[in-house]
Amino acid sequence: MIVSERSVSPRTRISFVARFNFSSRPLVSPPFLRAIRAESRKKTSLRGKSHCNRLAPPSMSSLAKVTESVKVGDPAAKGTTMGPVVSEVQFNKIQGLIEKGIAEGAKVVAGGPGRPAGISKGYFVRPTVFSNVNNNMTIAREEIFGPVLAILPYDSEEEAIRVANDTPYGLAGYVQSGDIKHARAVASRIRAGNVHINGASGGFDVPFGGFKQSGNGREWGAHGFTDFLEIKAVEGYGE
Repeated sequence: MIVSERSVSPRTRISFVARFNFSSRPLVSPPFLRAIRAESRKKTSLRGKSHCNRLAPPSMSSLAKVTESVKVGDPAAKGTTMGPVVSEVQFNKIQGLIEKGIAEGAKVVAGGPGRPAGISKGYFVRPTVFSNVNNNMTIAREEIFGPVLAILPYDSEEEAIRVANDTPYGLAGYVQSGDIKHARAVASRIRAGNVHINGASGGFDVPFGGFKQSGNGREWGAHGFTDFLEIKAVEGYGE
């Protein structure tokens, strides 16, 4: 979730909640994510999904430029920053949801349906960014599991947190801010099993799992052992 910095003029502030829908590490383009974070830091602080306070046209242009800089292709080829999705089924699902977003009135800032230019076969998806998204749209409600970013506007931090939590899922959230204390306060209110502040990622010592329909239980870390343990209660042991 991106929230406006308090030091920024209300006329130029930018705040948004963005729902990132990447399917797996091989699909994620680190330069793409880093560039979007860098752009957001220029005028905003980020928290969780992707919602925004009416992103100004120049910022949308910047997001489009960053998105179009992603090089999609053979993961083994030099310079590739994003490979294909896992299967034809997933490719078709993503294409259908991108088309659904367009049909329901979302605006394509970058990308769109079909394969990237110069690619005629394979399960390669154009990195896509949508604006003018509301939380009733399919692309805001569903887990797309593809390189799709849906930007939802908001006007207050309370509204942003409410929208971020208004989902049947809760695997991960993202909060970015120049004020770490502020970021921690917002992160504590995001209903997700993992919340990443300023792009930080966890290791195998950090419990991984979701809330709501994103699952129960945890793997990794000390909490990951609990599913393999049996609890014994011995009453009267101290008598």
